[in-house]
Amino acid sequence: MEKFLFALKTWVENQLIQEGYDGIELDFILLTQRSHGDFTTHGAFSAAKKFKKSPVNIAQRICGHVQSFKGVKKAEVAGSGFVNITVEPCLWGLWTKEILENFQTYGQNPEKRISVNIEYVSANPTGPLHVGHGRCAVVGDVLANIMESAGYTVTREYYVNDAGNQISLLAKSVYSAYKTLLGYAQEDLQSYPGEYIQYIAQTLVEQEKDAWVHVPESVWEPYIGIFSVQHVMHLIQEDLKALNICHDVFTCERFLYQYGAINSVFSKLKEKGWVYEGIMDAPKSNNSLTSIQCQPLPLLRTTLWGDAQDRALCKPDGTWTYFAADLAYHMDKVRRKFDICIDILGADHIGHVTRLKGAIEALAENSVHLEMICCQMVRFFSEKRPIKMSKRTGTFVSIQDILQYVDADTFRFFMVSKKADTHFDLDIQEMKACTKDNGIFYIQYAHARCCSVLRHGVHLWPFLAEKEWWRDIKISSWGKEYKEGIGLALNFPRLVDNAAQSREPHILCSGLYKLAQCFHGVWQQGNHQAELRFLDRQEKERSLENLVWVQAIAIVLKQGLALLGIKAKEEL
Repeated sequence: MEKFLFALKTWVENQLIQEGYDGIELDFILLTQRSHGDFTTHGAFSAAKKFKKSPVNIAQRICGHVQSFKGVKKAEVAGSGFVNITVEPCLWGLWTKEILENFQTYGQNPEKRISVNIEYVSANPTGPLHVGHGRCAVVGDVLANIMESAGYTVTREYYVNDAGNQISLLAKSVYSAYKTLLGYAQEDLQSYPGEYIQYIAQTLVEQEKDAWVHVPESVWEPYIGIFSVQHVMHLIQEDLKALNICHDVFTCERFLYQYGAINSVFSKLKEKGWVYEGIMDAPKSNNSLTSIQCQPLPLLRTTLWGDAQDRALCKPDGTWTYFAADLAYHMDKVRRKFDICIDILGADHIGHVTRLKGAIEALAENSVHLEMICCQMVRFFSEKRPIKMSKRTGTFVSIQDILQYVDADTFRFFMVSKKADTHFDLDIQEMKACTKDNGIFYIQYAHARCCSVLRHGVHLWPFLAEKEWWRDIKISSWGKEYKEGIGLALNFPRLVDNAAQSREPHILCSGLYKLAQCFHGVWQQGNHQAELRFLDRQEKERSLENLVWVQAIAIVLKQGLALLGIKAKEEL
């Protein structure tokens, strides 16, 4: 279908150029209301402004050229300037067979030769993943799948924040538990809650015995910090594995310190004249003067890129700020020559976007395009009560907590069913409901019904078990409902491309739901009208045409679910 529409677009635009209408852009869109035709274009409206003529006048010219294109059965001007097009019925069969022929790769678009780094999750390695991380994880993973299918070369990355005060606190928490397990009394220190701290400490006891009891803090803290991070990262990777998520690259923050990456970026920023000694404004959350305000610090002129104030690159104690390390990390991505870098972040990072994006694109001299998608939080309820946290985590609802109620496929679908910047509440009972209001159930049910129809078809006509049973079947009698369904299926590659271009995975969920809805509608019609049923032993020719349609719908549903990281079910 896309090839036909592209050829039609090229033909008509070239004909218009010869008539003096250079620069008209046409886009042929699938019509959902089949009574108006198969496709429409509204190119006459923008052209009318350019050439100072009425949209109807331009539309009539477009219509005349469309009508003369091979494969077009009828073209007519509609409304105030639309051109509606009806194609020859045989084309629907040819296009549908393209889906069946490319069943393993359908929806994949031509290679774009654009490299993309998608960084997602990147949760601090101080504890298991909570549900907020889970949403970021799924959004990033699905977007990576979609962009790969749309022709991008994608690298999936996790940034491990294994440096700074948080790791020092983690090390102290584990060390305190470690000494307690060995029978040494400990001070009541601030520490991370959660049973996982005890698990790491117990592992340290088993592997190291009392080797770290009588050594200075300056010696045990770096070792136990790395030891603890490794074990927490194992917990995090187990959580990700439960969601069928994996990464290509794990980049550690401590390596940026070890190899001087932060110093290097700091020097480049100074060379550009973007760093100066200054005193930061008081934080809005604190009316009293802080140590940061009491002395000049090296500040980056982030106000150049729209930030509310310039930001410190060093702390009063001389150590680098998180922002400085983040700049070095993103410049490392630039060094690796990605064309586009996409960060999937939690909602608490919204204020970070402007300064980081501006600084990196300016420092990289616009050789990279940096994008940031901030995911809002999701709250989970069961019987109208918030899901309770487990002792394992101590302070938050973890992914493992939620996976006790719903499976990974259901979790994944709901995490990308709405725009990432939408805050929403989810009820566990609604997520498990077997109704059309539950998107994942409705789509899976459509696929399972397709598989059931195809199995019954093989039972009636065993030759349907052959690999290319559909090749010699002619399509001639599809009604508007069938055309609507196959139109949605044929629009799948464009749907994938749109989701990739807009960075909005929820578009795919909506598209699959519409396709499932169309299928269920045709199924229901067959329940009430025998002549509309998919299979009829007495109507072999019509039944085989129907099976081609069912097979195509099943392929697209399966491919779409695969991009969501969900396995299509053949039975429910």
